[in-house]
Amino acid sequence: MNQRELEMQLQDLFEGRLTGDALKELQHELRTNPEAKDAYCDYAHLHNAMQLRNEGVDSLNVIPMDQAIQRDRRRSFRTAMLASVAALIIAGVVMALFAARTPPPTLRFATSPGTELSISHQLTGEGAPEGQVLEPGSRIELSLGTVELEFASGVRGIIQGPAAMTLRREDLLELNEGTAWFEVPPDATGFKVSTPEIVVTDLGTEFGIRSRPQAPDEVHVFSGKVEILNRKGVKKQLESTTGQAHMTGLVGRWQEIPLRRDYFLSELPKTAPKPLVIFEDSFENPSITGLTNTKPSGWLHDLPTSQTGLSNNDSGKLNTPFGSQVMWSNGGAIKTNPLSFSETLIGNATYTLSVNVGRRSDVHGGTCTIELLADDTVLASASEAVANSSTDFSQVVRLVFTPDESHRKLRGKTLAIRLKGEVQTQFDNVRLEIIPTKISGAR
Repeated sequence: MNQRELEMQLQDLFEGRLTGDALKELQHELRTNPEAKDAYCDYAHLHNAMQLRNEGVDSLNVIPMDQAIQRDRRRSFRTAMLASVAALIIAGVVMALFAARTPPPTLRFATSPGTELSISHQLTGEGAPEGQVLEPGSRIELSLGTVELEFASGVRGIIQGPAAMTLRREDLLELNEGTAWFEVPPDATGFKVSTPEIVVTDLGTEFGIRSRPQAPDEVHVFSGKVEILNRKGVKKQLESTTGQAHMTGLVGRWQEIPLRRDYFLSELPKTAPKPLVIFEDSFENPSITGLTNTKPSGWLHDLPTSQTGLSNNDSGKLNTPFGSQVMWSNGGAIKTNPLSFSETLIGNATYTLSVNVGRRSDVHGGTCTIELLADDTVLASASEAVANSSTDFSQVVRLVFTPDESHRKLRGKTLAIRLKGEVQTQFDNVRLEIIPTKISGAR
């Protein structure tokens, strides 16, 4: 138990709020730690002095004014001065104690330009954190951008989105998803990061963690060492040292992999990343009239042709803000033609595929699916139900994909986009953007 935790628990004890496991923990600390005993005695002395003062008994031996007048009126001025000084001392002690009981926030954070996130706190009402601070139970969901974490313990972290994390304790961060870099000073050794697959315990180091859906978690150690525990299967535990990297293997074991500093950032970006559009189409070619089974230019039918096609707004049943035509699907799918779209997968980049979806005013849309592929391998997909209000195509289905070591064999393969829908689902304004990964420098 550190000094801050001890002071907070002693405060709760003397104010009657400490119960249960927290009380048992404090009792154990007082039995085993002489410094904790001394702190307890100081708190007890000050607490009793303040109680006596409130009850009219001055434990600081301040001379009461009425007795001074009775003894010697000539000493009244000196007595008054002594009483004032004593009152100032007591006020100073109370103010100092109050300041000591208002510790700094457990964690502060800053964001890079263009970052999109949401925050929720376990504490509510007047006790809820204000501003860019987190306390135990606070959660951040980062959909885009980068966050820098600064713990009161001195730990510093850079988290790249998409990510989701919950602060459990000052020394424990739960990372549900994300790419995270940490620098831990000697005084904060023992800092932990847990993911759905692993627990990483710092032993004085600089390290990175990658936790992504449908991919093995990774730990990269740039200096010092960490203890890593696989939470699955045989729950293999080992120490990883400078220059080593591991990913979770089969049945709870570990597999050594190449160290990759370029996956991580160690500084907060000063500018928003600028995506490069590598593909876009609003289905304006070929030009058609009415509702047809015509294949869009640059696309291939991936399922029976009678279930997909092009439609325009001649009937007045479509609102088409991105042109006069859309692609429709009744359970069919289309896929980009590699002769028209020949971009290949690269490793150091983040891809964002977005598609506006909607429905005709006379037909409710069903579920739509968008997929990013390398040749015939699906890299990422996203599915959503088309909302009844989406007659204006304001609904956007989006997926974000960053290749990792498991995709190495697919690098250089031709990228493809596949769109699938049901019940007259309409698609428009297809965009694929790429943001090259920034290389983080050594610290």
